[in-house]
Amino acid sequence: MEINQAVRWLLLSGSLLLALLLGWWLWSDSETDRPDLLEKVPVFEFPLIGRSGVVTRHQFRDRALVVSYFNPDCSHCRSLADAVGKRSDRLVYKVGGKPAKVAWLWVTRFDEDAAWAFMREFGLENRKDVWLAADREGAFYQAFGDMHVPSVYVFDKEGSFIEAIYDQPTYGDILQTLGGKRVNKPKKSR
Repeated sequence: MEINQAVRWLLLSGSLLLALLLGWWLWSDSETDRPDLLEKVPVFEFPLIGRSGVVTRHQFRDRALVVSYFNPDCSHCRSLADAVGKRSDRLVYKVGGKPAKVAWLWVTRFDEDAAWAFMREFGLENRKDVWLAADREGAFYQAFGDMHVPSVYVFDKEGSFIEAIYDQPTYGDILQTLGGKRVNKPKKSR
């Protein structure tokens, strides 16, 4: 009888521990880590690829900002880069109905040489409105709260978060978002 009682105690204790761990896991998804709860451009510092130095959020004051987390081999990323590369860097965008400058920050954790070749292929390497940065230490997740490819985060010129676009973001989606309309594409679960 004592062995059965010990087994019951062990099963009950294990079940309780499992329930506590599951509860902790569900509640530990801090709201500040979720991109849909971003309010402003987060604090970040990424080393530049193809240029010396680093890029921080302070370099984008008075500009709308589009942050693209990408892989040079991703077909959706390539399509977006091709569309951005075909537009003039002097093109004035409409942000909320008003003309504004837009900066494009491309961030990758993948091969930096391949990323630089990606930028050259689409004519983005010498654009004054485009930056290419490396996410060498996983800082992107800490700043933006997500790391699936492709991810695009759009901020207005005051630095306020507008929308995150996942799952095949297009240039048209970004223009629509900058214009004040929500794209509302389905988001991947974490």
